[in-house]
Amino acid sequence: MHKEALDFVKNTIDAIPPRAGVVEFGSRDFTNISVRPLFADVTVYIGVDLIPGQGGDVVADAAKFTTDTCIDTVVSTSTLQHVRNIDQVLANAHKLLSSNGVAIFTTVCEPWPTQGVAGGSVGDEFFRHVPAVLLKKALDAAGFKAVKIEQTKNGDVFAVA
Repeated sequence: MHKEALDFVKNTIDAIPPRAGVVEFGSRDFTNISVRPLFADVTVYIGVDLIPGQGGDVVADAAKFTTDTCIDTVVSTSTLQHVRNIDQVLANAHKLLSSNGVAIFTTVCEPWPTQGVAGGSVGDEFFRHVPAVLLKKALDAAGFKAVKIEQTKNGDVFAVA
């Protein structure tokens, strides 16, 4: 994750009521920049990632992760561009959220450079740019309403649903 994505999440959190239960998809920390400290006052914070590492609490596929905990926020930063099954991940995010829940997503599109999960070469990893129009379509299909999406000239895509 990079500073602009962190700033977007912080500004979004500052504009909504306090959160209690948070799930973060793609929580493994490669950059020493995490959204977790922004949610310091929540009752429950569950970091979900496919690969174990710093920042991850549960090793699981975001499309299949479940919890009995009441979740009012799903956040995912700089992860969706590495996800083949984006529709399933977003559908699960929608399913996890309570009725007053908020989902916060950041991803990238052109001209953002192609890069691997850890910021280096893609190698054998999956990567695709996710422009705002593709993200909006996937969020709509997942059942999200009142979607707000911003795409910057630098290739950042920010969404709140």
